[in-house]
Amino acid sequence: MLHGAVQGEAARVDHHGVGRRTKRGHVAGAVVAVHVRGPPPAPQVEVERLASIRETLGKEAGDEVLREAGRRLSQAVREGDTVARLGRDKFGILLVDIAQSDDIIIVVNKVLTGLFPAFSVAGASVSMTASIGASFAPQDASDAAALVKNAEIALVKAREQGQNTYQFFTGEMNRKATMIALMQKSLSHALSNKEFVLYYQPYFNIDTRNMAGMEALMRWDSPDHGFVLPGRFIPVLEETQMINEVGFWAVQEVCRQIKAWHERGYQLVPITTNISAIQFRHQDLGDALIAMLKESKIDARYFAIELTESALLHNPERIRALLVRLKDLGATVSIDDFGTGYSSISYLKKLPADNLKIDLSFIRDIASNADDGAIVSSIVSLAHNLRLKTIAEGVETEEQLKILRVLQCDMAQGYYFSKPVPAGTAETMLKKRG
Repeated sequence: MLHGAVQGEAARVDHHGVGRRTKRGHVAGAVVAVHVRGPPPAPQVEVERLASIRETLGKEAGDEVLREAGRRLSQAVREGDTVARLGRDKFGILLVDIAQSDDIIIVVNKVLTGLFPAFSVAGASVSMTASIGASFAPQDASDAAALVKNAEIALVKAREQGQNTYQFFTGEMNRKATMIALMQKSLSHALSNKEFVLYYQPYFNIDTRNMAGMEALMRWDSPDHGFVLPGRFIPVLEETQMINEVGFWAVQEVCRQIKAWHERGYQLVPITTNISAIQFRHQDLGDALIAMLKESKIDARYFAIELTESALLHNPERIRALLVRLKDLGATVSIDDFGTGYSSISYLKKLPADNLKIDLSFIRDIASNADDGAIVSSIVSLAHNLRLKTIAEGVETEEQLKILRVLQCDMAQGYYFSKPVPAGTAETMLKKRG
C-alpha cells in the first residue's frame, strides 16, 4: 500500500469507505496494488474511467462505486492488514506476516471474488473486476517506497494480461520499467526535436496489381535509442497519453504530404493514418480532425483513417458519429486487425466503414493451414455482404497472393509488394502511376 514512508502518512479506508489518517508504520510482508474496474458493456460501468462514470451516472454514483470497492477490500483482507486508497481508481493493501507467496494468493483470490458480485448504483448494475500487482519484503525491496513502486510495476503487467488477473513483481519487470522510463523521458522531447518521421507502405488491388492506397506508419529516429519501430514506442506514448499530441502531428503531416503531392501533379491514392484507441477517447478528436482537413484544403477523398476493433469498445456510438462526419467530407475508413480482438458484427454493421483489414496472423500460414484459409474466406464473405472491401496484411509470397485472389480478397499489403518506405521513395512510386 502507499504507506508512511512514501508520503508521510496514508488515508486508511474504514468499513464505510471514509478515509482517516494513519501514522507511519513498519513495513513487513507484502505490498499489493489493486486497480479496480468494471467490464465495459452497458449498463455496467468502468471504474477505471471515473470521469466517464460521473458524466453518465453523476459524481455521487462514481464516489459510491469507490466507497463500495473500499468496503469490499477491507472485508477481504485479514485482521491486521491495512487497505488504503492510492489514487482515483487504485487501492493498496499492506499484508503482514506473509510467509510465502501461496499465502498472498489466498488473499488475492478473496479480493477478486469479493469485488465481483454486482450491486446497483444510480439504476445501473455494477460488477467490479480488478488487476492486482504485488511485491514482497525483503525479497523485492526493504523499504516502503520501493515496495510500492515494484507493486505498481507488477500492476502494469497484470493489466496487460486482461481482467481479473494478478502479477508478482520480478527483476525482469524492473528492468523493463526502467527502460520504458528512459524511453518516456526521450519521447517527451521527440516531437519538439522533430525526431518523428512517417514512412509509407502501399497496398494494391489483387486483380489489377495497381496501387490502391498507402498507409502512413510512424517511425522514431532517436539520438538515444536509434531508429525505433512503432511496436516499441507507441505503447509508451499511449500509456503516457502523449499519443494524442503525436497522433495529431501525424494527421497534419499526412495532410501536408497529400497537398504537396497534389501540387506536383501526381495521381493520388488515399493515404491512411492510424488513430489509436486512446485518441478516440479524446472528446475533441472529431472537431480536430475536421479542422485539420479543412485547414489543409486537401481533397478528403485522399485522406483515410484506420482504427482497430478495440477502439470500438469505448463509446461506440460516439465513434460512429465521428466516422459519419468524416465520411460526409469524403474520407475513407478502415477497420484494422479484424478477427483478433473483440469482434462484434452488431458494431461492424452500424459503422460507416469502407475497408476491413485482415490481420497478418491469418495470412502468414494461409498456404499451409486450411483453418486460416477458411477464416479468411469467412471474413471476405462477411465484408462483401456488408458492402465492405478487404485488405490482406502481411502478404509476402506469390502463393499467398494466389490464394487470396481465389478467395476474392480485394487488396493486399506486405513485403511481397513493398516494405514501408520514406516519403521520397513513396513519391517515386506515385510518379510511375502517371
